[in-house]
Amino acid sequence: MQIAMVVPAVLLIPLGYLDCSQPTLAIVILISGTTIRGFRFSGYIVNAMDISPSLGGVVFGITNTMGSLSAYST
Repeated sequence: MQIAMVVPAVLLIPLGYLDCSQPTLAIVILISGTTIRGFRFSGYIVNAMDISPSLGGVVFGITNTMGSLSAYST
């Protein structure tokens, strides 16, 4: 999950140094970063389905609520 969060951030650095004559490279960098960022969802969203296949949405909603409440309390 760390790779899926760090690599897109690192890919944004060279994007800032491109000029207008390199739009293809800019698009490739943005697509690569977005694709890699999508891999993080396969880690924690699928976990709720593994714990309880029939109630995966409820389990995900409860864990997401707990995570949000802990963020608000700090």
